[in-house]
Amino acid sequence: MCRLPHWTHFSDRLLDAGAGTGERTLAILAHSQPQAVTALDASTAMLAVAQAKIQNSRVQFVEGDIRDLPFADNTFDVVVCTWTVEIMADPRAVVQEFIRVIKPDGIVIYAFCSLPEGRVGAVLAHILARVATAQGPLSHLLTEQERPFHRCDRSSLRQFAGGLTTVATVAKCCAVTDALLPCRAPRLTGGQGG
Repeated sequence: MCRLPHWTHFSDRLLDAGAGTGERTLAILAHSQPQAVTALDASTAMLAVAQAKIQNSRVQFVEGDIRDLPFADNTFDVVVCTWTVEIMADPRAVVQEFIRVIKPDGIVIYAFCSLPEGRVGAVLAHILARVATAQGPLSHLLTEQERPFHRCDRSSLRQFAGGLTTVATVAKCCAVTDALLPCRAPRLTGGQGG
C-alpha cells in the first residue's frame, strides 16, 4: 500500500478528486489528520460504495465533475487525485481547475499514467495505436508534451515504474495550461493564505 505524506501542518480541508470507491480517502484518513475531507466523484454508484465503507464524520461525499468543480476559489488546503487526469480530454484544464480551488498556500498532488520516454515509450505507443479503436479506446498514457505540469520552486515531478507512472505536485502559482508562462505569485491575504 502506498504511504501518503503527513499533511497535518496544512491540511485543514482536503479534496479527494475522483474519489471512486473511497480507497484513497481511507488512506488519507489513515495517514494524516485533516479536519475535513471532501470525497468527490462523478459516479453516484462509486460514491455509494465509498459511503458504505467510510464511517467518519470528517468526510463529506459530493457528486461532481472534476472538470468543473462545484467549489469556490481558494477552498481547499490540499487536492489529491490519482489515475483520473489522463482519461480526461484536457488534462491541463483539469489540473488548472484543481489549482483554482486550492488556497494561496495550498498544494495539488496528482498521479497519472504516463508514456515512458525513449525506445520503450515508442514501442508502447505503437502497440497501443494498433490495438485501440474508436469504439474501444485504451486508457491514455500522457506523453511528456501532454503532461499537466509547470516547473517552478513549488512544484515537483517524479516518475516510477519505468516511466509508466508520474506523480506531480503543483502550487497556486503554477499555470499548467501553458508550461512556458512564468509563475504567478500567489496572493496571500494578510499573510494567512486564505
